Amino acid sequence: SAMNLISGNISKNRLLRRFNIYAKVPYLLQKRLVLESRIYTSFASNNFNINPQAIIKYRYKPEVTLGGGIGYRIADALQALITVNYKGWEVGLSYDVTVSGARRYNNAQGAFEIGLKKIFILKDKIKIDPIKVCPRI
Repeated sequence: SAMNLISGNISKNRLLRRFNIYAKVPYLLQKRLVLESRIYTSFASNNFNINPQAIIKYRYKPEVTLGGGIGYRIADALQALITVNYKGWEVGLSYDVTVSGARRYNNAQGAFEIGLKKIFILKDKIKIDPIKVCPRI
């Protein structure tokens, strides 16, 4: 039956859960210049990645920030990083170069990666209680 086919496929093709942790700490260097220390960690089954990064960001205009920096995927790859932030949207471009023993499998060739992120800030509407004013005032 169709139900057995579906449940059979689900049991044979289980996706492993991946846990991601991302944190950053900005340091104001000058009025328009920020040094951002980041760490990205990813765990799935028996493998994990830890990526410390450092990026210098320059506020070009109030709504545009440009950044560049370096990172290291521990025991695997060096990273060159570029970011552009426009009105809360961030596009990141990186180039990873394998420096571990795995470089023999890819001839020490690097790879480009591109990412897009948006942080949504949900603000609750402030409820203001009405104040009754005394008519004698």
